[in-house]
Amino acid sequence: MTIELPQHLEKTAELLKRSLYLHPQDLAPPIPGELVRDLTITQTPAAIMRSPGISPFEKLRSLVVSPGFGLAAAAMVMLSVLSPSFLSTVPNTQETGSFRGSKVIHTASEATIVLITAEPETRRLLEESGLFDMSRVIETTDPLVAATISTAKLLVDVKGGAIVGYDTDSREILADQLPEDRSDFAERIALAFGALQ
Repeated sequence: MTIELPQHLEKTAELLKRSLYLHPQDLAPPIPGELVRDLTITQTPAAIMRSPGISPFEKLRSLVVSPGFGLAAAAMVMLSVLSPSFLSTVPNTQETGSFRGSKVIHTASEATIVLITAEPETRRLLEESGLFDMSRVIETTDPLVAATISTAKLLVDVKGGAIVGYDTDSREILADQLPEDRSDFAERIALAFGALQ
């Protein structure tokens, strides 16, 4: 009984023939027909189903109908509608003078340093430190000169060893002492000047 095998099972049959080959004159027994049928069913490769290509229009359509796209679109609409209402709640800085309110607070860059009874060495120390705009430094022996300054001011009494800071309403907002070592004058004055902000 000779059975015709499918082409993909010929290697299996050849392998079986070689494994049963005992002697050059011995022949391998024939393969039962049911085994061939079972092998054909189980070993036959499945047909590969190929889907047709998806067109760009279909890809775009599937993106638009997805829930994530709808959520993103809703968020964009909400932002575009609500943005003007958010912006209208910000106070107009030209009417009030500042976004924090109507009172304008002078920063340390607008403040003035008044050196009272200052020796020339003190001004030189401030100039050499490079920490100050020297156009904002005034030297005087009369403490009443400070009362005529309308911006925030820092009074430095060199002989008395005191540093006093005033805001634009002439309220005292800080007080400190000058260090005994004159090389630290500039740093201490700079710290007090920064506190005027």
